[in-house]
Amino acid sequence: MLNAIRSYINDNYGSKRGLLVRGKFYCMHRLGYLRELKNVDFSRVNKLIFICAGNICRSPLGEFYARYLGLEAESYGLNCRGGDPADPRIIAIAENLGMDVGGHVTRNIRDYRPLPDHLVVAMEPGQIEALPTGVKSQAQITLAPLWYNQPNLYLHDPYSANPNYFDKCTTNLMGALDNLKERLDEHA
Repeated sequence: MLNAIRSYINDNYGSKRGLLVRGKFYCMHRLGYLRELKNVDFSRVNKLIFICAGNICRSPLGEFYARYLGLEAESYGLNCRGGDPADPRIIAIAENLGMDVGGHVTRNIRDYRPLPDHLVVAMEPGQIEALPTGVKSQAQITLAPLWYNQPNLYLHDPYSANPNYFDKCTTNLMGALDNLKERLDEHA
């Protein structure tokens, strides 16, 4: 029984921590906190900037998939040194879907220069808090998980998660981007 519960948590939330943090942000979402992150002026958006911790899983997939959808996109990490390749699983997923991974190497957020027509797309609320002040004052900011068909505020890092959660994470991120693209197309 305990193994079944552990498997369920790992498959659906990435880890116990992923479940707890998602629960915390679910409650915040239901209470209306961070509501402004869904108030995006899509008429001003010309480029998506994806942010995650290491710029090896979630944010590069966001960048690859956004470009695949015909959108301008870049990605950066908050806690990376820069110059490392994307996770091989992300590269394989992207290539299997016909996406151009273009020799992705990680880039640190300190190398990003925000512009008013950028929409910064983070994966977790804590990543928004960690953004440099200049990014917060120049670009619009949102959370990828807010744009799922079942919105929430947290997309757990799949780096050390099992293959089931890794696949779920990538599917959810691509679904969120499909919805963002629809919004952008409505305002083009």
